[in-house]
Amino acid sequence: MVTITIAEEEHMISELFQLALKAKGQKAYRKETSPDCNYLLLEPSAQKSCDVLLLHQQISTKGADYITLLNSDKKITPPGKKSLVITYGLNPLATVTASSFSTDEEKTSFLCCLQRSIVTLKGKVIEPQEFPVILPKPIQDLSAAMGFVCLCLILSFAPKDLCFKTKPLS
Repeated sequence: MVTITIAEEEHMISELFQLALKAKGQKAYRKETSPDCNYLLLEPSAQKSCDVLLLHQQISTKGADYITLLNSDKKITPPGKKSLVITYGLNPLATVTASSFSTDEEKTSFLCCLQRSIVTLKGKVIEPQEFPVILPKPIQDLSAAMGFVCLCLILSFAPKDLCFKTKPLS
């Protein structure tokens, strides 16, 4: 089992991720275990190599293989040795950065820049590139949007899959 942790506002990322899965005809089931921790359980057909996504504020690395998506703009201590860390943020040294952020009543859009190659859980290499992201709802928190993009990339979403219809998917 691989667990992905994100020390970010979990509800926005969870909501965006469920919309992204729905657009691909897949589902995630949410199980809230405490106010600062919830699980997204993926259907087995959605991602065979990743059983549980853990979104929370505290980072722990006991008992599983972890990938940690870390906001490089916040002062958060990186996890222990067992975690692969992928950073995002406006910091120019982050793996995933963003520019040209805009939001209106229907959508949020920005240009995402992947600064270094990353390997998805399915073993595919995504090379450095810039690509547009269009989210089907207004989002004021760019950090949550970039955390969502990192999560999707790790789970083998193609960058082109991150341009959603401008009307919210219901």
